[in-house]
Amino acid sequence: MRQRRWIELLKDYDCAIRYHPGKANVVADALSRKSTGFMASLVVKQWKSFEENFDLKALRKEQDSMILMASIQVQSDLIQQIKEGQLRDPHLIYLRSEVEKELKPQFQVSKDGLLRFGERVCVPNEPDIKNQILNESHTSKYTLHPGSTKMYRDLQSHYWWKGMKKEIAMYVSKCLTCQQIKVEHQRPEGCCNL
Repeated sequence: MRQRRWIELLKDYDCAIRYHPGKANVVADALSRKSTGFMASLVVKQWKSFEENFDLKALRKEQDSMILMASIQVQSDLIQQIKEGQLRDPHLIYLRSEVEKELKPQFQVSKDGLLRFGERVCVPNEPDIKNQILNESHTSKYTLHPGSTKMYRDLQSHYWWKGMKKEIAMYVSKCLTCQQIKVEHQRPEGCCNL
């Protein structure tokens, strides 16, 4: 619980961890004490693992003694699912038509084709998409089961859907872990007031 509180506190700040190598580092730390031989063996092990998992013929281009590697990008398909869901949701189709008529100034269609409420993405009324968003923001390693209020505040900055606060409260109330670690603000049974 203490780590959770610290993570929640630090999450609200814009932090950067900077490593100062060699003489620039006034206080010696574990990173500056590692031997280069050990680091070289790690690089070789990582390279062998990389060779086993990827087809390097497609990824590398040899020039003299240098190997240039292409980057690999992993991207979630959640935005694409939301975009497709917006075209199926009757309420969002209606809002999109109102935006085109310029009757709803708080809504807009962004350059990437997403309907937005201000800067927030409008989420269609599809349980799979909502559950994916709620699950990610509630049980990932970085959030650690926040309460419904904190979870609503975090999601509210990125997403919008009708009845969002109520659905978040229902989702959190069904989480067994949250119910087990909830702080009791009542006196234990059998205590008497003297």
